[in-house]
Amino acid sequence: MKKIEDIRKTLGYSGIPINGCHYLDEHFRSQLNKRCLVYQGQDLNYEDFMKEVGAWIKTLESQGLKKGDRIIVIMPLRLELYQLMCAIFYLGLVVVSVDSTMPKEKLKQALVDANAQAIISVKELLKWTPFLPALWKMKRFTFDQSCLFSTQLTKIKDDPTLEFKQVPLQSDAPVLISFTSGSTGRPKAANRSLDIFLSQKIVSEYFWLHKDDEVDMPFFPTLVLQNLGLGITTIFPDMDFRKIREFEPERVVKQMNQYGVTRFSATPMIIKKLAKYISENEIKIPSLRSIIIGGAEITTKDASIVLNAFKSASSQVEIHIIYGSTEVEPISFTPIDEYINNDGVGLRLGQVIDVLDVEIKEVDNAFDFNQDVQWGEICLSGPHVIKEYIDNHPANKTTKHRDENGTLWHLTGDVGYLKDNKIYLLGRLKDCLKIDGKLIPTFHLENELAKVDGISRVAFVQVDTKVLCLVEGQESLKDAVGEFIAKWNLGNVEIRFGEVPVDTRHFSRVNRNEIRSFL
Repeated sequence: MKKIEDIRKTLGYSGIPINGCHYLDEHFRSQLNKRCLVYQGQDLNYEDFMKEVGAWIKTLESQGLKKGDRIIVIMPLRLELYQLMCAIFYLGLVVVSVDSTMPKEKLKQALVDANAQAIISVKELLKWTPFLPALWKMKRFTFDQSCLFSTQLTKIKDDPTLEFKQVPLQSDAPVLISFTSGSTGRPKAANRSLDIFLSQKIVSEYFWLHKDDEVDMPFFPTLVLQNLGLGITTIFPDMDFRKIREFEPERVVKQMNQYGVTRFSATPMIIKKLAKYISENEIKIPSLRSIIIGGAEITTKDASIVLNAFKSASSQVEIHIIYGSTEVEPISFTPIDEYINNDGVGLRLGQVIDVLDVEIKEVDNAFDFNQDVQWGEICLSGPHVIKEYIDNHPANKTTKHRDENGTLWHLTGDVGYLKDNKIYLLGRLKDCLKIDGKLIPTFHLENELAKVDGISRVAFVQVDTKVLCLVEGQESLKDAVGEFIAKWNLGNVEIRFGEVPVDTRHFSRVNRNEIRSFL
């Protein structure tokens, strides 16, 4: 098992990090003329970008914000969002990130639980301040619109400057608090302290190495911050992230060739659309060297389509599947061909990165796959595992555990197993089917059934004793689906054909809560 300190030395970093912007500060001052970010026609080098960060640092300081204050940031994706977040990090403030797609009641709960000193948001939210007591005690800022109950930041913005420095923090000081969507209860707020925040950055960099001439196009907007900390160039994809499903592949592929994009990361939904467009139009992207697929599971059939499309587009490209979560990012990487050529049970997600310890916590009444598979809940411990949810959230009791040696373990809620030091994912523990007293994970069943020609997506969902198999595909295949279910002894399962609903964030993960409403 590697130590984070050894990885830091391998990457050439020295000294003890003092702030969330430690690596950004180390990179940018020596390469002011390097292209930093291309965003909606704006082409900025690092000097241009960081002078604006300096302006926001002075602006926030002038508003009396001090080290340790929590700042809720709910803004549309735009260039200034990243500059403001960098300014917040430099000042030793805490970014509180809230998923704006969560239901209104969940959003109100998150505003209360954040216990923040300030909020930067939009008029559409802050105009409701009289009806949201959680906002009354906060300093309220809108970005570029006036609002009766807040200060408009663009009207008080200071002058651009590079005359700023990092405010030192203790290693356990919070840097970033991320609220989950709260799909299974009150939203959880994962606390990234300085050591966790920078460890996740270091581990990600080590296992997805970059070159000096790297040009990245991240379809995960948060990775723009990662790129700034790497000192590499980011090309922001030409798309509206409020309407992800409607994005036009031809526009971003044109960008890739225009700017010589060398790598990108995307969800299954996005990369499938890109692969389809590239194949149908025989597009070449010769600069492309590396692709990461993450954010949700992808079927092995779809992974094969993606591999063939991008190998035709660039002979040098390497594609990996990443497995991770808000609490542990990343967990594992695996080459896409190993993922596809898996004849075992479940989704083969490769070797757990070697800064992590992994244990499989066996579950009672686990289904026997008859392949020497001892599966259970995946538990992780390591330097980039988030230690807690803020303010003693009840989830700390159910997902965090210290063993007899004092080692902290995170219980992921995912189930799987280890074989030859490789991790195999079987599904979510809470989504396992309960049939004849046995727990049966769903991912393997869904992936195997989706291999059938004419079927694109499958979801098994149970409410009480009723099990539904929802199939997105040709209804003429109903008998084939029935034979599959019979082979697995799943009992009396209702087979229904129709669109399988997906999450509203990445549009890639099955929305099982919505399916349960059918039942």
